[in-house]
Amino acid sequence: MRGGAEARVYHCRTYDGRHEIYLVVETDDQCALAHEAITSAEVADPDLTQFPWLRGQPGTILTEMAAVASGRHAYRRQDGVAVLPAVLLGP
Repeated sequence: MRGGAEARVYHCRTYDGRHEIYLVVETDDQCALAHEAITSAEVADPDLTQFPWLRGQPGTILTEMAAVASGRHAYRRQDGVAVLPAVLLGP
């Protein structure tokens, strides 16, 4: 799927189901944003194990990582992951 920004948007899952990223946005210059949905208000390290896996894949340049959670505040973790409250996405 292509949008106005000329990006590819897809869901990524390995055949064996061991790794899955809910949303990946990739531009023509191979920069990617990976997004995870977290059902809790707090985002913990075990919630984000797929980001290091994706970053380690050949040819992947992961420039941004975001987790949407049910919390009330947006912040950036020390590992660079942006945590965004789901309420910011709209009704």
